[in-house]
Amino acid sequence: MGIDVDFTDKVCRYIKDNKMIGAGDCVVVGLSGGADSVSLLMVLDSLKERMAFELRALHVNHGIRGEEAMHDELFTKELCDRLGIRLKTVHIDVPALVKETHMSSEEAGRHARQDEFARLCTEIEKEQTAGQPVGRTGRRVVVALAHHMDDQAETVLHNLVRGSALKGLAGMSPVNIMYGSCDGVRTGYTIIRPLLCVRRAAIEEWLHEHNQEYCTDSTNLGNDYTRNRLRNTIIPMLNDMVNANAVSNIASAAAFAKEAQDYINRQAEAAFALCADVRERETVIDAVRLSQYDRIIRKYVVHMAIAATAKAAKDICAVHVESVEALIEAGTGSSVDIPYGLKARRRYSEIVIQKADMKCNRQSGDADEHDGCWYSKSGWYTADHINLQKNAHSFQQNDYTKLIDYDKIKFNLQLRTRQEDDFICVYSDGRSKKLGRFMIEQKIPAEYRDRVLVVADGNEIVWIVGFRMSERYKALDTTVNTATISVENGSGGDNGEDIRINQPEGSGDKNSRDSRAD
Repeated sequence: MGIDVDFTDKVCRYIKDNKMIGAGDCVVVGLSGGADSVSLLMVLDSLKERMAFELRALHVNHGIRGEEAMHDELFTKELCDRLGIRLKTVHIDVPALVKETHMSSEEAGRHARQDEFARLCTEIEKEQTAGQPVGRTGRRVVVALAHHMDDQAETVLHNLVRGSALKGLAGMSPVNIMYGSCDGVRTGYTIIRPLLCVRRAAIEEWLHEHNQEYCTDSTNLGNDYTRNRLRNTIIPMLNDMVNANAVSNIASAAAFAKEAQDYINRQAEAAFALCADVRERETVIDAVRLSQYDRIIRKYVVHMAIAATAKAAKDICAVHVESVEALIEAGTGSSVDIPYGLKARRRYSEIVIQKADMKCNRQSGDADEHDGCWYSKSGWYTADHINLQKNAHSFQQNDYTKLIDYDKIKFNLQLRTRQEDDFICVYSDGRSKKLGRFMIEQKIPAEYRDRVLVVADGNEIVWIVGFRMSERYKALDTTVNTATISVENGSGGDNGEDIRINQPEGSGDKNSRDSRAD
């Protein structure tokens, strides 16, 4: 059969320009039997020797259209037999999947196809690597889909009216990574779209000129789905009543949008690395640092943060991104609800994105993970007592070990959490602050404040563990009697006074304490 040179060469140039296929690759065509996939199969068949790749096909019978679906299946088998192309046919009970998953039939069918492509790609890769020396990975496997220029215009319009950002206006990419489930494992594979450069009318004309039959899916003729209404009503109206080149102009705009999207995405990824911290169950954004970027970059970073937390991006629209981005200018405690059951909260200099039913939790994991732990500016730590050792000769001060003036102690020291009348000396001239005010100024989150340990002398705070020492209790060069205090785990120190968490205040005087500490 002769192949139209102009049509084939146009597709061939598009394949090469977008580096879709390399020598030695195995290309799997998603073959429905419709005009688009039939033309794709035949054009690739004419190119496989010139470009040195293997060609296969996959047909999925969705179990929806009865005899019509069986006719399509037989048609694809006869076509592949005539062309000498290896075909795999798969039967899927999409109506049963709809009942099981509560998805629409369109969505359930798409997920099922993605799983089958992932499974077939994995099978082919195993075939190719069998018997290969260790370290050899075999040839690349790519999936070719028959989306064309009209499909691109339909996709762009669909994304536009749904409120998509620039990524949606870029439409479908010529080369992309798709994911499916293979034996319960999420598996990625490369998809290519060689026909994005041609119109649907050109495809049908080419098939007609070469007397090649194809199948027609009756479900595409009705207007039950949004995409069908765009395809059958809106786009023809644009062509007839607005501009005959509407489809190609929309596709050109999508190509330009993709270039802009790729550039902005690279800038946003760099900003995301500096401004966002993806944790086990939440993503934290440094709102102060992010505010220094242009708004378009801020939006992209926010979108990435939502997607990273949700582990999905499908339902994240511009309105959601803008509502979270607005928290940069909002006050502490402001929050917004976003898709996937997430909530974004402004917390001091941060925006925290997490499940709506979670409190702003600790620095990683959920609340249960930090049971028995205490909060400090350096992170979470464990402790069940403090050891006080008088006139220690060997020690190193750090966040959890401090040197104090032993003679300044008025009562028995306590290791506990905050109390209402607590205060701490924060100035060298002896002036003090309420402990609660200090915690607010230090931007310790409200939900963490009862998880901060303090060493207290009555209601005067000697040390906010992990944050700061009292100016009054600091040891100076003129101090006569010093003592080290350190938070520890286990049974306590061997050479010092062991002060347990929440130990009741003692009534003994300083001399009774000296007899224990010495």
